Amino acid sequence: MKRGTQDHFIDALKEIRRSRAATLREMAKELGVSASYLHELEKGTRNPSVKNTAAIVRFLRNTHGRVSEEYWHTIAARTHGWQV
Repeated sequence: MKRGTQDHFIDALKEIRRSRAATLREMAKELGVSASYLHELEKGTRNPSVKNTAAIVRFLRNTHGRVSEEYWHTIAARTHGWQV
């Protein structure tokens, strides 16, 4: 996984989880994924699937509505190393 961009999808997700003082298990339940899957995302050992990216983007948009869905999709694409 390519890191180094300030606007990184997983970094944003971790920050939101931490700011809400949510456990991995609690956040995973809200996202509809397993806690182990979320842990792997946060560690950077796994990239989210397109389906899970869409679910996470919806979650992020709903919890942080001031930021556009396009923004979340852009940083999700960067997570996969795409130049956008």
